[in-house]
Amino acid sequence: MSIRLVIHAGTHKTATTAFQGVCFENRELLATWGVIYPFARQHSELAHQLQRGELNNLRCLLDLIRTKFDDDTTLLLSGEDFENVLVDDEMAITLENEVAKRGFAPVEWYFVFRNQVDYFHSIYAQLCKQGVVLDRRKILSEIVDKGHFSVSHWDFDYNFAFDYDRYVKDFATTRPDRVYAERFDSFRSPFVGAPLLAARDRRSAVGAFASARGGRWRTQPTR
Repeated sequence: MSIRLVIHAGTHKTATTAFQGVCFENRELLATWGVIYPFARQHSELAHQLQRGELNNLRCLLDLIRTKFDDDTTLLLSGEDFENVLVDDEMAITLENEVAKRGFAPVEWYFVFRNQVDYFHSIYAQLCKQGVVLDRRKILSEIVDKGHFSVSHWDFDYNFAFDYDRYVKDFATTRPDRVYAERFDSFRSPFVGAPLLAARDRRSAVGAFASARGGRWRTQPTR
């Protein structure tokens, strides 16, 4: 048995922030179940660094986990900007290679998807709040042509996937049994992130549900 790395890769606007808050607030409890949620509230910065080819922080994290914890451990990272791997497979391959070098189990990827129309409106509204000016018609045309649309920022190129079936199928082709896709509604039941914690019989699943009922598991509202 080897240390497992599970990456919750969003997608954007699917209660990712709420799930990250839950994990961060309950990280000590998660650790008692052998699930390590490290350092920060969310881990999208690692995705940004991957895209730039900056691997030092990732390597240091993996080395630390390898040194401090035994093989019966799950490292859980959560960052919606890991959604990019659906479009940019090289990002995933680079990360997976670093993980393999350290003797971890193959990376497990977990995605949450919502209705594409709702997703579009939510993403568009969020980008407008951030001062990004976009033409709806051009975005929709790009989605129809490519199955995704892209927005470039000074430190990261964002890719928002809309053709879920195609992208997940392609991504899973070289990762059989290691890619999970969850509907937005079910991801939030009975509490946000419960299906992820329950996936593949993770030890935390039963404990999380029991603690939720018993009041120890601190939850957050979802949108």
